[in-house]
Amino acid sequence: EFSGVSTPLPATPSAEAGAPIQHLDDALLGPMLPTGPMAGPMLGSLECPTVGSMYHHLGLCKPCAHAFRMGCRNGAACPFCHLCGANEIKRRKKERQGTRRSAPRHVAHTVVATPWDLVKVL
Repeated sequence: EFSGVSTPLPATPSAEAGAPIQHLDDALLGPMLPTGPMAGPMLGSLECPTVGSMYHHLGLCKPCAHAFRMGCRNGAACPFCHLCGANEIKRRKKERQGTRRSAPRHVAHTVVATPWDLVKVL
C-alpha cells in the first residue's frame, strides 16, 4: 500500500580512483581503444583507412563492396574494410557455400504404415 512517504534511492557507487570512466557515446562506438604511443595506426592512415579496417589483421573485418568498384562514399567512417582485396567478398562467399555443401544434412524420414504392412505382420 502506498503511504505517501518516499524512501531515498541508494547512493550509486563512485568510480574507483584512477579507473577510466567510459561514457555512453564512447561505449556505443565500440571497445575502448588504447591511447598513446602503443595505440597503433591512426584512423584514416594507410594501415587503417576506415573504422571497418581496424580488425583486418585479425581476420574479423567485413570487406567493403564499394571500395574497388565505384569508390566508397563513407570515407574513414565506413564500417567495412578497405584493406581486403578486390575479390575478397567473392572468395568468402564461395567459402561459405562450400561449408554449407559439405555439412551433413539431417533429413527427417516419416514412416507411414499402410494396411498391407499390417496384413504382412498377421
